[in-house]
Amino acid sequence: MNNPFISSKSNSILPQSLSGLDQIQAIRSTVSATNGPEIIKCPHTDKKPYAKGMCHNCYHKRGKSKMASACGHTTKPHYSNGLCQNCYLAQYYQKRKAKQQLKAQEQN
Repeated sequence: MNNPFISSKSNSILPQSLSGLDQIQAIRSTVSATNGPEIIKCPHTDKKPYAKGMCHNCYHKRGKSKMASACGHTTKPHYSNGLCQNCYLAQYYQKRKAKQQLKAQEQN
């Protein structure tokens, strides 16, 4: 069976005579396009899906199950480094401000 679309070196279904860019376009045309995950756990069906069947905003409000452990707010959702969002951002801006002040002192 001599099929021009099946390469003898691999199991790919590509025309053998195509160059690299043409092969990519051929793959895109043969692979069935799917819309990806659907939003099923929030009312914003017109928005782009983010995670766990929710849009970005709903996931960050209701989709997280892990709680903060490194700060005193153990009833708030975990954001990063074991901290809640408020404590993480406060720590981040303090570090950033100190870094900017140090950089300004070095330039003077």
